[in-house]
Amino acid sequence: MLRAVWRGGWLALHIASAFPLAVLFFRRPRHDSRLQRRLFQWWHRGVCRILGVQVVLQGSPGDDGLVVANHISWLDIPVLASVWHGDFLAKEEVADWPVIGSLLRRSGTLLIRRGSPESFRQALTALGRRLHLGGGICLFPEGTTTDGRAMRRFQPRLFEAAARSDAWVQPVALRYFGPDGELHPLAPFIGDDDFLPHLLRLLRGPAIRVEVAFLPRLSARGHAPRSLAEFTHWQVCAAMERQLGSATGPAAVDDESLTESRFAV
Repeated sequence: MLRAVWRGGWLALHIASAFPLAVLFFRRPRHDSRLQRRLFQWWHRGVCRILGVQVVLQGSPGDDGLVVANHISWLDIPVLASVWHGDFLAKEEVADWPVIGSLLRRSGTLLIRRGSPESFRQALTALGRRLHLGGGICLFPEGTTTDGRAMRRFQPRLFEAAARSDAWVQPVALRYFGPDGELHPLAPFIGDDDFLPHLLRLLRGPAIRVEVAFLPRLSARGHAPRSLAEFTHWQVCAAMERQLGSATGPAAVDDESLTESRFAV
């Protein structure tokens, strides 16, 4: 209980620090600002440290292009932002989070309203513009969170901007583990979970080790969104199996043309 109180107080102070950061350094997003990137990364590393989240980085994050990751929790954004310089495509609700929402908006996060075709088109246009300018942006193509034991299919339409921009695409596999080496029971943010109760459970819960595997980048040039979605999904599935030490391997992809050599540069 004392640990939860201590963590909670530290987290409250850290969240409060986001307000002056947003006002002083994030008056408007500048995607070429090294200072903004470093401050954004420092802030998210602080969130992970306070919550007892150890981030284990595997692979080499790219500086540009589209990053696509499986989605387990709201923690995914602080975890990824702590090791990677880029922006995010997130649901519009995160903009309403106290203080944090302001920092995300001002740092360049693209927001999309669920169920709104117009919002989706605007987000894709902004995403394509960002990729064309050489920026990096991360999204979660499953469109929702899972418990980390399995994955939903990747939505091909979210790869349209990358296909049109001939951008680099880098898959990322996320897995959250507890001190016992098993999948962490509290990390997933799924179903009817609300943000505050979930945060309180994390404050009271055991430490978290999250493995973040940045897989080899591939070129979207000449490939359809569906092919990109299926191939990156297969790559992330394979990486998640390796993270668990499973010998069963991922589910096979129906399209036999989805091979490593097909996407080689």
